[in-house]
Amino acid sequence: LAPLTFLLIPFAAPTIGLILGRGKFDAAAVDLTAHALVMFAIGLLAVAALNVLQRAFYALSDSVTPFVVGVVTMLIHILLNLILMQSLALAGIALSASLSSIAGALALTLLLARRVPRIDFIGLGKLVLQSAIVALASTLVVTGLFASLNLAGESMSARIIGVAFAAGGGAIYFIAALVLRIPESRMLVDLGFGFLRRFKREAST
Repeated sequence: LAPLTFLLIPFAAPTIGLILGRGKFDAAAVDLTAHALVMFAIGLLAVAALNVLQRAFYALSDSVTPFVVGVVTMLIHILLNLILMQSLALAGIALSASLSSIAGALALTLLLARRVPRIDFIGLGKLVLQSAIVALASTLVVTGLFASLNLAGESMSARIIGVAFAAGGGAIYFIAALVLRIPESRMLVDLGFGFLRRFKREAST
């Protein structure tokens, strides 16, 4: 999710425009929705982490901790909604969801570290930082190239090219991750080959 998080920020408008930008969904609607998508993108990693962390506590036969953290997170979300909506409107609701998810993920991470001290959180932090740096570098490359084209932001060609550049940024990230031996990249390759082998076996039978 690291490259998706960074790439959605500069390429939210082309993506939304290409998918929804037609008919009554005009440029203003595209812009409004893109701003909300950017704010949601900020919390993508936290949302994914929450899912894993909650399952970790359930595996420890502890459903109370994720419930309490979930309630507190919801209250933070409501409070931030009331604050951020005043200046950011719809995007404020999305940003509130991201910030509250980040707070919940951090809380569960700290609580899990107390319960399971053998987990290598330092190594995990290094992995997240490495992935974020590679994702940021990939995003800067494609964003700079896209900006140099000086395309009209509301044209269909600009939207298509923008989405293509975003996909290119994802490809650059994946190749760099393989070169740097980021474990998850190798896992995805193995998963892909495993799927192909299973598909060939099923097709042959």
